[in-house]
Amino acid sequence: MVSRSWYAIAVEFVKHEDPWLPLLNYASHQRTYPFRSRLVKLLGESKLSNLIFHHAVRHLVIDFASFDTIRREKSRNNVMVKRKVHHRHALTDVVQLLELCTNMERLDIICDAGFVNLLSGEHNCVSSSISAIQQQLERKGIKRLDLIGFNPIQRCPCCAGRHWDKYLTPLISCLCLDTLVLQHVLPSAQVFQTLALQTNIRKIVLHRSLITIPNTLVDKQGRTNSISRIPASLWHQITSLAIYEDMEDASTWSGRKYLHDLLDHVGPQLQEFTLQFGSKEENEASLSHLASPSSYTTTQITDPILLQLLKKCHLLQIKLVNVPEYQPIR
Repeated sequence: MVSRSWYAIAVEFVKHEDPWLPLLNYASHQRTYPFRSRLVKLLGESKLSNLIFHHAVRHLVIDFASFDTIRREKSRNNVMVKRKVHHRHALTDVVQLLELCTNMERLDIICDAGFVNLLSGEHNCVSSSISAIQQQLERKGIKRLDLIGFNPIQRCPCCAGRHWDKYLTPLISCLCLDTLVLQHVLPSAQVFQTLALQTNIRKIVLHRSLITIPNTLVDKQGRTNSISRIPASLWHQITSLAIYEDMEDASTWSGRKYLHDLLDHVGPQLQEFTLQFGSKEENEASLSHLASPSSYTTTQITDPILLQLLKKCHLLQIKLVNVPEYQPIR
């Protein structure tokens, strides 16, 4: 590959920032990952030559839209039809990355309501891709799982995984998680049931995933929210909960209702609680530093619901950022 002297110089030059790492998960507007194939070759040579580059990769994003796409084409009868197109190289790149990179800690899965189109016909593209990936994940030490809703401006969190995310359960089952992050997504009951079996989860993060939804499409009066959808077993094992919302939603946030429900569901073992209304950049910065030690301490609390939460859970740390005054429950 290169001489050891040049390798030592190169390592010293890039080790502080690893500028090539973000390219691994850089996605184009077409939802392809244009740099992955070349980086796979680099990482393969790194492992072959016992270098360090393949050990530096700790984060991988999986988007099923990069493996399979739906194209609209005209048939012989001049009728528009949908055709599945499989991109084998994209799936192969992900499988090879999981095989090469032994220090992987975080896995992001893009959740798109449009993936339901990949289930139709004789071939279930989502299930097939998961089967190929799962074989490599079983030998990894991934501790953090991020489920990320695609196009949140046009899709509500509860729609992102509807009718298809149940196929994620085999993949989730082979992980040993300590952190669960839901970004613009509220998984199905099947996914939550699988997550409930993850007895090592200690931290849950909700980023724009706390919503109110009807219990049924028929009964619009009966409503529930994300808190009650999360299994009780998870609420009684987590020690850290963080809720991140956008600054522009602060005035319409149903604070008292959500906190009342949280008070009813969470267990006494909770030690850290964060509620933050921030800009996109602030929230993303917080999400990228979840593993960093907390530097904040409990401040003076006067809100009665938060006082009850403090008393029930014996919170050691609480962080409130730009939290509006709570409105009465309606």
